Amino acid sequence: MFFFKTTIFETFMKYLLNMKQTIIFAIVFGLLMTICLSQSTSKRSNHKPEVASSSEVSSQITIDYSSVAIFKTASTKKEYRIGDWISIDIAMLNKSKKSIYFLDLGMWAQILAKDSNGNKVGGGIYSRPLMGPKFSLIGSGEYDSQTFHFLIGCDDVRKRYDYSYKSMKDDFDKNRFVTYGSGCIEINKKGNYTITSEISNSYTKDDKTKKTAVGTMESTPFEIKIIE
Repeated sequence: MFFFKTTIFETFMKYLLNMKQTIIFAIVFGLLMTICLSQSTSKRSNHKPEVASSSEVSSQITIDYSSVAIFKTASTKKEYRIGDWISIDIAMLNKSKKSIYFLDLGMWAQILAKDSNGNKVGGGIYSRPLMGPKFSLIGSGEYDSQTFHFLIGCDDVRKRYDYSYKSMKDDFDKNRFVTYGSGCIEINKKGNYTITSEISNSYTKDDKTKKTAVGTMESTPFEIKIIE
């Protein structure tokens, strides 16, 4: 009986010894793995990937209007009377050697007017539909153009909309369907005036193979004379 107990005791002690060795091995192995992983992570953290800055990315897909465009404004004649229609034509030429995306002139260009003293004259385009930017791809040496019809003087426009709406039939009878053009220029006296156009863009076309013209650009001016 004693021998049996002794054998069981020895077997149990050997089992404990083996368990102790296994636990020690696991602890040592765990420590070694932790050290290796920390060194690997340290090495990886010291290697910073090369990411282009926002300015570098911007320069890759955008270019300033002044570097690639010639912007002009013109009209069919130079003398007008208050109440006349004036056709204002604008055009943007791509002077670069590559095709460039330009913001659509019809949707985004602004018409500006100044008197002989350089003071801004009121008026402008009546309204535009709310929509996202639209671009035109213009080849080297090619141009995009747009025509606006403006009324010289805005009094008739105010009178048109200064009334109480009754019915569509009433508007029809009074010819309120007649167009008043793209806009009006607040000119109410004779003299010399300068007309220009301006376009401003901060959007980019989703095409990394070609650049988009950005910034603000004002066209070359043309002068008109208001006579009695």
